[in-house]
Amino acid sequence: MMKTTILLLFLTINLYAQSGPSIKNISDYNTGEEFISLINKKIIIAPLRNVNFLDVNVQITKRYKADYKTFEPGEFRPLTLNEYNNTLGNSLVVIDKVKFIDGNKEISLSEFNEKVSAGLQTYPSVKLYGKINNQYFEFMNTYGGLNFSNLIPLDVLDYYKTKIIGNKYLNKSVFKIDRRLNMYSEVPPLYTNNDVMEATDVRVSHLDSTTEKVDKIYVYIKNHMGDFSMIPVWGSHKIQSFDELYVEISEYDDYLVRYNTEVPKMKSLHLENTRKQQEEREKYYKDYVKSIYNKYGTLNGNRVVRGELVPRMTKEMVLDAMEDSKIENYTVSLIGGDKWESYMFKSSSDKYILVSLRNEVVYSVTK
Repeated sequence: MMKTTILLLFLTINLYAQSGPSIKNISDYNTGEEFISLINKKIIIAPLRNVNFLDVNVQITKRYKADYKTFEPGEFRPLTLNEYNNTLGNSLVVIDKVKFIDGNKEISLSEFNEKVSAGLQTYPSVKLYGKINNQYFEFMNTYGGLNFSNLIPLDVLDYYKTKIIGNKYLNKSVFKIDRRLNMYSEVPPLYTNNDVMEATDVRVSHLDSTTEKVDKIYVYIKNHMGDFSMIPVWGSHKIQSFDELYVEISEYDDYLVRYNTEVPKMKSLHLENTRKQQEEREKYYKDYVKSIYNKYGTLNGNRVVRGELVPRMTKEMVLDAMEDSKIENYTVSLIGGDKWESYMFKSSSDKYILVSLRNEVVYSVTK
């Protein structure tokens, strides 16, 4: 029974993963498997506005004479921009075939993947096919063309409709979420009803027909005054996407709760750790002073603790007193049966102290 349950759970998860939309532009696909996954999928054909190179063809049933060539029945001829928008704009097409092309030759899926992964200068192309009103159309991603930016999977549009419409949002330029939440994170601002915006629609549209080549998926969002803005779901290097500009209010509310509960704990823990560290330092110092007094007595112990050097101190006292200083130079010599040593110390304040010892007893101190 347990094995059966686990198997059913695995199949459910696997089927869900396969059936969910790939939330990507088709123009961002880079594997043959991704293109093959479009077969039997409904695709929205976005209208075009400023396109110099239109890589969409229609299969003809009658001879067609163009300025540069005569097309025979069964061949594919290019569409004009007007033909495209009148015939295909805002239409749905079901992709029924995918071809991979290298030069003028059709290649296999594995060959396509190999050539793409090799990063060659000559990139293989892809052709997608589908029928609308008994006409067969061919969509290509030829170099310099649309690269399928005019094709939008219907399930992707439906995904964004379900995800976004009716939800309330805040502008990220003011209401930011610190993903690395810590005690030094800035206090998140509170919002009012005037800051809240509501997404009312998600559809394929255009913002400016004079500059944009292809219609995109836009989010229609209104502020408290009822004024609308159109934000693209997918951005570019010049234009920010909807997710880059807005945060859902429920996500921001969760962040406020986490900030107000977790940051005080972090600060309290930090203060507690600081207090413990201070107590440990004080205990260490007291134990250190006590050990020095036990070792050298009160008079010399005071001198060692203060870092005070005077003649007749022992070498051991000197080294204990100067343990926080750096030894810049050390020399030793034998003169007349006596052992003479010289230490050059550099203190933490960059002051130099020269100590001479005779038979491991301080003979002189020069500052």
